[in-house]
Amino acid sequence: MKSQSLADRLFQIFIARTDVFGVEDETGAWRTERGKLTEGAVEKHLKGEFTLGVYPFNQKGYIKWVLADLDFKGGQAVYEYMCKKFSQESTLMVDTGGKGTHIFVILQPTPLWQIANQIGQMEKELKIRLFPKQREWRTDTI
Repeated sequence: MKSQSLADRLFQIFIARTDVFGVEDETGAWRTERGKLTEGAVEKHLKGEFTLGVYPFNQKGYIKWVLADLDFKGGQAVYEYMCKKFSQESTLMVDTGGKGTHIFVILQPTPLWQIANQIGQMEKELKIRLFPKQREWRTDTI
């Protein structure tokens, strides 16, 4: 059995849409790119050639992950909260390399409408930003 590359595995876990993605420029501003997102782009992101941002939902409104975007280091309390709400096995805390921390919860593809209220409640309780920001699905979101 052939082992998967890291880029391929991350692509499978995190990428919900391959037709649109975000790219951060040298000033820190984000722009939306339309086109084919590939495993090669993920590899370039991993090598630090550019910063890639992906959308958590597909064209049908199913999300693959929830992200707590913390503008501070640490986040252990938020991580523990997310582990209790979901599971430790599906929760990952990552140092962004800058000033913050990302806490991901990896989901089975889930309709946004099924989890939107829970995301909103967690934002209120934790007083932090959670992605996806959308709480209802619209086909014109992107």
